[in-house]
Amino acid sequence: MKVAPRIRARSRTSSCAPTIRTFSEKFSGQSEQNATFNTTFFVKSVVGAAFFTLLSLTATTMMQSVRERTSEFAVLKTLGFSDAGVLAIVLAESTLLTVIGAVLGLTIAKFLMPLAKDTIGIAHIRPIVFVEGALAALLVALVSGALPALRAKRLSIVDALAGR
Repeated sequence: MKVAPRIRARSRTSSCAPTIRTFSEKFSGQSEQNATFNTTFFVKSVVGAAFFTLLSLTATTMMQSVRERTSEFAVLKTLGFSDAGVLAIVLAESTLLTVIGAVLGLTIAKFLMPLAKDTIGIAHIRPIVFVEGALAALLVALVSGALPALRAKRLSIVDALAGR
């Protein structure tokens, strides 16, 4: 028999006032923590900050990559690549960059999660997390690659080859 039901049964037969609710020590600690600290808000804030940082770093990387290869994009256009083709190349590069990072991160998290079971109480990652991670990576790729891709699409061949 568990401890809580035994306490309740004993308090019913004693002259003291009966217990209304009996909690485990773990639940009591979590309840106390939630009362003093908004864990959900904190976690969402950290995830939001990480997402913004990831978006910023990926966008900076893509802008630098397109800027360094301006003449190469001009040569591709000279060889007959369409504006949409150049745009697709830049977006594909952005997608590849973020998806590889997401796959590596989620794979590492999958193998490290059992080690953190005692700390956070979760032994494995649900499959929906992998889907959400892939969708977040695609969102980061499209948002961070959009401006550099449009810049490469609108590139003037003459200006790019002249170094302007």
